[in-house]
Amino acid sequence: NRKGAPFLFSGNAGETACLTQGGSRGRKPVKERKGMRKLKQLLCGLLAMALLVCAPPAAMAEDAAAPGPAPCTQTEGCPLPAAPYAAAVYLNGERGSDDKTGTDAENAVKTLAKAKELAGEGGTILITGNVKLENAGEVSLSGVTVRRGGDYQGALFTVSGSTELNLSDVTLDGNKTEVDASDALVAVSGGAVLNIGAGAKLCNNKHAAVTVSAATVNMTGGEIFGNDANTWLVGGGVSVGSGGVFNMSGGTIRDNSAQDDGGGVGVAASGSFYMSGSSVIRNNTTRYGGGGIACYGNAEILGGEVKNNYADYGGGIAIMDGGTGVLSGGSVAENTASGNGPGVFLRDGSFTLKDGSITGNSTETGSGAGIFSFEDGGSSIIRVQGGIISGNAAAGGVGDAVCFDGRLELSGSPVISGVVMQREDLTENIRVDVVGVFSPAQPVTLDDMAWNDGRIFVTYADGLVPDASCFQFTNEKWGALVQEQNIQRIEMYAVNIWVYPTERYEYFYTMPGEPFDQSNIPSEAVTRAGYSVDGWTMRKYDDDTVILGTWDMKAPVDRDLALHPIWKLNPPEVSLTAHDGRVHVVGGRDTIMAEAAHAAPGVTYEWEWYKDGRLMAEGEHGRQMQVTEAGTYKVVVTATDGKLVSEPAESSVVITEEGHIFPDEWNLNEAKHWKNCTICGIKGLENLHIFGDWVVTKPATATEAGSREKVCKACGYKVKESIPAAGGTPSGEAPAGQKQNPKTGV
Repeated sequence: NRKGAPFLFSGNAGETACLTQGGSRGRKPVKERKGMRKLKQLLCGLLAMALLVCAPPAAMAEDAAAPGPAPCTQTEGCPLPAAPYAAAVYLNGERGSDDKTGTDAENAVKTLAKAKELAGEGGTILITGNVKLENAGEVSLSGVTVRRGGDYQGALFTVSGSTELNLSDVTLDGNKTEVDASDALVAVSGGAVLNIGAGAKLCNNKHAAVTVSAATVNMTGGEIFGNDANTWLVGGGVSVGSGGVFNMSGGTIRDNSAQDDGGGVGVAASGSFYMSGSSVIRNNTTRYGGGGIACYGNAEILGGEVKNNYADYGGGIAIMDGGTGVLSGGSVAENTASGNGPGVFLRDGSFTLKDGSITGNSTETGSGAGIFSFEDGGSSIIRVQGGIISGNAAAGGVGDAVCFDGRLELSGSPVISGVVMQREDLTENIRVDVVGVFSPAQPVTLDDMAWNDGRIFVTYADGLVPDASCFQFTNEKWGALVQEQNIQRIEMYAVNIWVYPTERYEYFYTMPGEPFDQSNIPSEAVTRAGYSVDGWTMRKYDDDTVILGTWDMKAPVDRDLALHPIWKLNPPEVSLTAHDGRVHVVGGRDTIMAEAAHAAPGVTYEWEWYKDGRLMAEGEHGRQMQVTEAGTYKVVVTATDGKLVSEPAESSVVITEEGHIFPDEWNLNEAKHWKNCTICGIKGLENLHIFGDWVVTKPATATEAGSREKVCKACGYKVKESIPAAGGTPSGEAPAGQKQNPKTGV
């Protein structure tokens, strides 16, 4: 029954046993005596024939439509589905024969082609002996489940020569719960090619899923997961040997483990691993180095992500013993390690960060959370040319970005967020080498284990101009000093500034021999209502109650300083106003009022008055003055808070002299006219009348007298007289005592 329908037998105890042509599920097949096996085969055949004859069409249709195995998605294994399932065919490339039925291990077929034919779409192939695909041309395997059968421990497929094996929509299951495998699911060598595409699942092997040497594997999709390398093989999911090339442009390598290095991928010397596109390497573990990738050869990541992997060291990537690694894109993120280098670990090899990111990696006990390197008899070189190192966490923050004792070369414009720790426990006088134009997105924070004053931390290559602003130190007491092509670390002096409102110190550091940068002084340290800073007292550094003298802020700093501001009371704001701003020429008086204000509370004032620059009499002090003379008056005011006296402040006002003010109308009599001042009443403008010529107002006739008049040119006073009739003479004067209206003359 190739469709895998169960045969049911009832035992004497009423128990039911389920047997299939593929053997029992979930445990190793029970070895039976040869006679018993033949008897069962005979009984199974007879019963199968009976079922084929007696079964109704509906039952036969239902049997034919029995589903195949569910897709394998479990980390712990890819068990075969519970019956009913598609046909299970035994395949043994070493001892099988295509003349056999493939119904059990003893009747295994020999070739993959025959096994595929018998299994059909959705069927299961149980391999009990190695299937060699040597110089087989192009071979495609899809639509079936291939599982390690019996107790077979070797490789399921060995692919070599001119063979190109294509895997898609296929499951290769190593059956690790029942078999301690000693070889891969697929071993590729001798120039062959393995293509792993969409829907392919290579899982649950007690060894790497794929080994490749002197051959090529191209992974564009699918998954490699749940494999456990229980030997000292490098690589739990994939092991790339000498001359092997593994190109990963898609798919996922996840949840694999290794007893040695490389939980996900292991790359031996002279092997190469290339990762790009949407590839993912995640959740892989190893007890040693390289949870995601361990590389003794060459590994380059152009895209994808290495994420959430774990190792003792190198949670994401470990490059060791002459290996080279390049990150040109993608990310190494959120990996962990119990020790050093949860992101990238480097030992006697090289790692180059061109682009991409190393972020969110962490260790609770180690250092170098982003990148860790050390030299163990060889040389280690880290080259950072771009990309991002950020958000990584090391124990105590030690080298949470980079920790190294080999060589660190910097160029380009990378983002390095965190501490770059220079270790000196194995190598003395290590330093950062700037080998090209370097303009980091933010200053690189440096630290080391030596803390020697004057130590060279950074060296610029010849032709480059050292820039100290590109670097800073974890301890703010250290400063960077450029000396030729080197940047030295110099211990700076602490300058403590006393902040009056909070009664505490704010401290700053200054390079020896340089004046303190006063722009660093907190504004609140020199802000006090009504006061300003007039200098600084120098206090004893360890006992600030002892005043040592004053400090000139322009002087070069040559010691640790504790500085307190010297306060001075600001001058008051003074204004001076006059009531009228003038005094009358005779007996005039005006009032001048001075006002003073100050921001400091509780101040008192002293007043001094000046007229035309001369101090006035002592008795004239006060806020108010009465003046009777024109001139420039000034008040000078000083303020005091009981201890300090301010500089004087002054204000001035000009008092002008006001002349007599006369009305429009005149006072007059027969002889003269005058006016009286409307302010003081004094007589002024007094003068005799000045008359003009007589003017005839009525001509005389022969029988009747006429008249004439003359008017004062100043006040309009008029004098009238009559003109006799013809032949007579004028009277000559006005009537005695007559006053004429200056306007009307009457």
